[in-house]
Amino acid sequence: MNKSLLTNLIALLIIVVGYFVDEYRAQLFSVGFFALSGAITNWIAIYMLFEKVPFLYGSGVIPNRFEEFKKGIKNLIMNEFFTDENVDRFFQGQKNSTAAHINFEPVINAVDFDQMFESLIELVLASKFGGMLMMIGAKEALEPLRPNFKVKMKSVVLEMTKTDKFLKALEDNILPS
Repeated sequence: MNKSLLTNLIALLIIVVGYFVDEYRAQLFSVGFFALSGAITNWIAIYMLFEKVPFLYGSGVIPNRFEEFKKGIKNLIMNEFFTDENVDRFFQGQKNSTAAHINFEPVINAVDFDQMFESLIELVLASKFGGMLMMIGAKEALEPLRPNFKVKMKSVVLEMTKTDKFLKALEDNILPS
């Protein structure tokens, strides 16, 4: 059942109830007839927008001027919604998204950079330069670099968490939309 038919039936029902109720007859008749006339007028007007009625000026205006309506709606949307100001505001909102507000420092502080340093030493010693470096005591020679390595790696990882690429990957893969 469509809405206009339901509206018409309710208006008709009010008129019928007004016929049987003596006390509020005038008011119910008025409400019912005004509602029914308004509903029928709206139905005819909407019908006339889309369908051509012979000998009635202005009927079928939407199909007749469809291209003009399309251009008008396009201009309205492009000029009102997609202004430079609105687009800039939208992208500024993207920069201020959830991922950009996450503080990764506590997580980075929990990372074991000693293990990373040990892995780096193992990698260097396993490379083709490893044998030569072992002759000069590479493991002991590189040990004083551990504190500086930890500080530098912590700052590099923290900076990496602030890049657009990282934040986009975080939003796309972890955070709910």
